Amino acid sequence: MLTASPITRQTVGKTFTIAISLLTTGAVMQLAIVGWAFATRVKESSLALAPSNSGLESPTLARLNTPPPVIVRMQDFTSDPLADPVPMTTTSQPVAPKPTPVPQKQQSEDPINLYEQEVVQGKALRERGEMNGAIVKFTEAIRMDPKNPIAICELAATYEKLHLQDKADEQWKRVYDMGDSAGLYFSIAEAKLKASQAVSVRDAVKQIPEAVPDNGAIEGIAAGATLGLLPITTENLADEAAGKKLTIHLPIKARPKTKVDVRDLVIHVLFYDIVDGQNVVQTSASVSSRWLTPPADWADSDTEELAVDYQLPKPVAGGGLKWDIQALLSVMISKWEDTFKRTLGKAERTLLHELNDVRNRWAHQEAFSSDDAYRALDSAGRLLAAVSAPQAAEVETMKMELLRLRFDEQARGEKRKSAGVAIEGSASSNLKPWREVVTP
Repeated sequence: MLTASPITRQTVGKTFTIAISLLTTGAVMQLAIVGWAFATRVKESSLALAPSNSGLESPTLARLNTPPPVIVRMQDFTSDPLADPVPMTTTSQPVAPKPTPVPQKQQSEDPINLYEQEVVQGKALRERGEMNGAIVKFTEAIRMDPKNPIAICELAATYEKLHLQDKADEQWKRVYDMGDSAGLYFSIAEAKLKASQAVSVRDAVKQIPEAVPDNGAIEGIAAGATLGLLPITTENLADEAAGKKLTIHLPIKARPKTKVDVRDLVIHVLFYDIVDGQNVVQTSASVSSRWLTPPADWADSDTEELAVDYQLPKPVAGGGLKWDIQALLSVMISKWEDTFKRTLGKAERTLLHELNDVRNRWAHQEAFSSDDAYRALDSAGRLLAAVSAPQAAEVETMKMELLRLRFDEQARGEKRKSAGVAIEGSASSNLKPWREVVTP
């Protein structure tokens, strides 16, 4: 009775069969190529040993001169396909060495005659800064060949380096007179002469005196003057708060077609008061000025008007003057350069402008914090101390009072906070829990 074998026979697949066939074919082709190459070499060596009976060139020499065949190493298909490929090598014919180029003999740059020798030496001297020696060399070359423009042009260029334009123009004129026979140098000489003529014309124009404007006397302007003052008018203004208030109008006329920059114009208007009926002193009133039609440039009209405002404070019953804060600050600002700058410095000027700004804010009823008030008092005290005013002590007292008020207000605020916390704690301790009051 036949029984099945427990060992299963493995059948050969198609892929394995194809791979074995390709490897076998590659091995056969490789053996065929190696045998063909070996037979070819044996045949060539036998022909080289055979004697030649004819007078023609031996075929052996012809074969030896031909390049050897290229042997290509085929890839080994029997090796591991996953291994690194073996590089293919070829036998190449040795390359003959390249011929070494022979350097061409350079032509000599030495002058071929005495004329060129003088020109070359002159140029060398000029490059070294020896202008006198260069002029001698170029002059000697011109004497040798007066019709050659090269030395003449070099001599003209040397004169130009020495800023002797007249002598240079003489040499360029000689080359220009040669005409077309000078070749390229004729064009150079023509351009040089035209440029020199243009410079001469420009210098001549500069030397022409400009037309002197008519500076004769005209209405309101004296002879030789640019500006003039026309008749002054005074306008009195009514102001109960001031002892005297007026505006002076100063019409200033400029000469026609004259450019005037108002920044270069300085106008001094000084006021003097009579004190005690006999002493004349410079006024202490508030004085300011303004242009009625800014900007003042005398472009649309030959007359611009300057208005000067004068305001004197009203005297008090005791014989003195009732000074307003604005008036005091205005006087100090307007008279700073003339009077107060001699004693006070930049710090006091900064305080002055700061107090003027505080006064304007107060006049417009703006609100002030305690910090702003303290800063204003401190700035006023510093300025009063700088001028040794007795009111500085009063300002210091006001500062201390302001600080005391601030501290009292802070203390009351702290007490109110602590009292609120105590009331809240006591109220919360007497209350029952909400679960005992309301049933959930």
